[in-house]
Amino acid sequence: MLSILQNSHSRHFLLTLLVAVGLAVYLSGSVEQIYGFNLAMLLALVGGLPIYMESLAELVRGRVSASLAVSLAAAAALYLGQYDPVQYAVAAEVIFIMLIGEALEHFAIGRTRSGIADLLALRPHSARVRRHGHEHEVHLEEIHADDIILLRPGDRIPVDGRVLVGNSSVDESPITGESLPADKGPGNEVFAGTINLYGALELAVERLGEDTALERIIHLVEEAEAARAPTQRLADRYATWFVPMVLMAAGLTYYFSGELIRAVAVLVVACPCALVLATPTAIAAAIGRLVRNGVLIKGGAALEQLGRVKAVVFDKTGTLTFARLRIGEVIPASGRDRRDLLRLAAAVERQSEHPVARLIVRQAEEEAVEAPEAVDFQANPGLGTQATVDGHPVRVGSQRFLNTFGIRTDEMASELVRAASDGHTIVLVAEDDGVIGAITLTDTIRPEARAAVHRLEHLGIRRIVMLTGDHAAAARAVGSAVGVSEVRSDLLPTDKVETIRQIQRETRPVAMVGDGINDAPSLIAADVGVAMAGIGSDLAINSAGVLLVGDDLHKLADAVECGRRMLRIIWQNILAFALVFNVLAVLAASFGWISPVAAAVLHQVSSLTVVLNSLRLLIDVDSWRDRLHDAWHAIERRRYRIAAAAAGVLAAGYLLSGLHQVRIGQIGVVQQFGKLVQPIEQPGLHYRLPYPLAVHWIVKPAEVRRVEIGFRTMPGEFNEPPAYDWNVQHRGGRNVRRDKEAELWLGDENLADVCFVVHYRVTDPVAALFRLGPPDAGSPQKWDTLVRDLAEAALRAEMSGREIDSILGEERPEVEKAVWTRVDEHLKQLGAGLTIDRVCLSDVHPPLEVVPAFREVASALEEKESQINDAYAYQAETRAVAAGQAKERILAAEAFQHDRTQRASGSAERFSQIADAYQGGPEVMRLRLYLEAVEASLAGRRKVILDRHANGARRQLILGPKGAWNLMPASPEAPAPAGSPEDNPTEVGSLP
Repeated sequence: MLSILQNSHSRHFLLTLLVAVGLAVYLSGSVEQIYGFNLAMLLALVGGLPIYMESLAELVRGRVSASLAVSLAAAAALYLGQYDPVQYAVAAEVIFIMLIGEALEHFAIGRTRSGIADLLALRPHSARVRRHGHEHEVHLEEIHADDIILLRPGDRIPVDGRVLVGNSSVDESPITGESLPADKGPGNEVFAGTINLYGALELAVERLGEDTALERIIHLVEEAEAARAPTQRLADRYATWFVPMVLMAAGLTYYFSGELIRAVAVLVVACPCALVLATPTAIAAAIGRLVRNGVLIKGGAALEQLGRVKAVVFDKTGTLTFARLRIGEVIPASGRDRRDLLRLAAAVERQSEHPVARLIVRQAEEEAVEAPEAVDFQANPGLGTQATVDGHPVRVGSQRFLNTFGIRTDEMASELVRAASDGHTIVLVAEDDGVIGAITLTDTIRPEARAAVHRLEHLGIRRIVMLTGDHAAAARAVGSAVGVSEVRSDLLPTDKVETIRQIQRETRPVAMVGDGINDAPSLIAADVGVAMAGIGSDLAINSAGVLLVGDDLHKLADAVECGRRMLRIIWQNILAFALVFNVLAVLAASFGWISPVAAAVLHQVSSLTVVLNSLRLLIDVDSWRDRLHDAWHAIERRRYRIAAAAAGVLAAGYLLSGLHQVRIGQIGVVQQFGKLVQPIEQPGLHYRLPYPLAVHWIVKPAEVRRVEIGFRTMPGEFNEPPAYDWNVQHRGGRNVRRDKEAELWLGDENLADVCFVVHYRVTDPVAALFRLGPPDAGSPQKWDTLVRDLAEAALRAEMSGREIDSILGEERPEVEKAVWTRVDEHLKQLGAGLTIDRVCLSDVHPPLEVVPAFREVASALEEKESQINDAYAYQAETRAVAAGQAKERILAAEAFQHDRTQRASGSAERFSQIADAYQGGPEVMRLRLYLEAVEASLAGRRKVILDRHANGARRQLILGPKGAWNLMPASPEAPAPAGSPEDNPTEVGSLP
């Protein structure tokens, strides 16, 4: 566990797993809070802590990262969670899906180092060494440069060294990618990390620790992962501007919609994770694929250039050929013997150290030609050698060397011209003053060279050129052998560089393939240099961008094809899965078509698609085909064991097939050997014998089942009709009419379409399963059929005795009750174990075919009823008006009579009272009568009455508007009140 926690990738996977488990528990409803805190909120905070810290660190460095948008989206969802707890789950899901994306990214990057990691795991921690004549077991760090390494079969080689003693085969596939072991003997070099397979070896240490080829390869892979390709830098720059654009889009969405949830969805879905991952995951996967195949790439830029290359330039020696000369032909002069020619040439060259001399001596030994002793040996560097053999001077060398001694070659001119035209190097042999023959030398062409050139042409490389410093004839011969038509010969290293620059001006980019030693300037001048060199060549690693470990030209075509696949996948990632997908998702989120949860899923779908699309580069079809082939042979060798294991698994699976679960709200009914098992199974985990020994059924007694008669309600969403009308609800597609069920004859010989619904439950599962039919047919579908048939029969019986008007009106409840009673009685008689909960005559109307006629009849009846009602209304209204008018006139006459009588009585009584009053006070009455006369004649005006007294005082009497008297004592000195007769005087008179 400690080692897991110490590994950052393992910690990330563990955190992702914990968030996944917590989110599943929260969504299932098992646990929603921990110590009063919402579990989803805690998951979003704890699980997103690495993302929050990463975005904060990038902001401190002045960079805007893709994780910033995810952090803002999670923060906004957490803020909304205080009002709507569902948003806590949104934040947790956003973080969880982001963690999944990063986990897959780590997986993709980790796969690129899997070969190196496996190799490091194979490297031993200790080694057996010989020091001062004694053997010791020491740690790897304790090995000294002067130690002798002792290897037994199966040991892993700890250092780079050279074989001193012993012969063996070494597995170098982890480094070179070659499947065949390499034979090693004294003088051969071996490398750390490879495996000694068979014999015992003693090694001299050459390189230790960080200087070994393995460590340099690891360092090269790390540099390649760190080096960014132009496409990757473009994506990073775009992502830097993309995040502010995302924030602006979220802000505009919130401004125009006023909904924070939409802005959160935009933030979540528009994160440029897919864009950022598009290039590095593809480059990492491609580098990992090529490393396992023995191709080392010095950075993503080199691999990207290799994928775009349009011209390939090959060096000849050491690249298309092995740079190892061999004897081509032995051509004796006319009249001379072939064996005698080899005997004299080997006698002279046996004392020379030149490689050509060793080839001639080896050829003589292979043909069992015994060379005599030679004396007076002389070597002429660059020309040839000479010695005395059997008393005769013998000279071996070039034509120029023989010409210095006046020896002519005219008699062999035709053979020499032919050999030169075939590209062979010619070594002449002369005895005394005449040529006795020639030995031709030719370079060894790599067997895979022609196939590799053909593959490059098939990949669309438009121009393939071979450069060499050799003469034209040899160059043409090699070019023809490998299929290269454009050959340039007699070139110095500086001429090669100039030629490459000329090709670049005509066709670019250009890849130069050389041996990494004498072609270093050309490798550097090309757009991408490819070195054919051993895994220990420092010059090759330093001068080339691509290193073909193992000197196999097939790997060049593999690298070009992988580079092109990588470029296609990169642009697929950028255009399809990053830009187009993100733009469409942002539009959908801004219009509110997707929620934040759906936005998080869509965002991570794009990121995961990018990662998975890049991981395709790691798939090696040939390797998988070989693995499947090996697996098939392994299965054939172990077929009896596999068959026995499969039989055991099948038997165990058969026995376990009786294990079943009864959930809450369900009960189980089991039948074994045709007999019912009691008691009925309650909720929980149960076991029965496997089929066909036993069977079981699951029944839900509390479930209310629904049966429809006449019409069937279709699932899904449908547009409801805008208004209710006969049959209109059956035209929108939700309801499907069953002709034989829906149409009924009524008691008044009318037709009607009905939709009748029955709700029932299972009260006795055993009876429902076994009394309704055989157990295999006692399914819910048969129960529905039985209830539907009984309900339809009862409905037809009830409807046949009723008229359509009554059914359309007040008799619906009676029909429902009658059908309910009939169906329930039939089910009890059958003992079906079913009971009716409710019935409903949800709809009844004329059939579609008779609706127009029915409408006409209904309209006529309605018009008739309307006219009758209007007549009755007019009659009632006329009678009521006449009676009212008569009553009114009678009451008016009686009122007039009463009024006249009362007025007359009042007038008479008033006159009598006035007469009596006049007799009692004639003066007062006269004054009253006078004032009344004045009032009547001056009606509507103010009147003032002045009353003079004998003592000089005055009293003012104002006659009010209603004839009341207002008396006010006055004096001559008092001012006249407002509104007095002075303002508007009307003097009525003076009182006596």
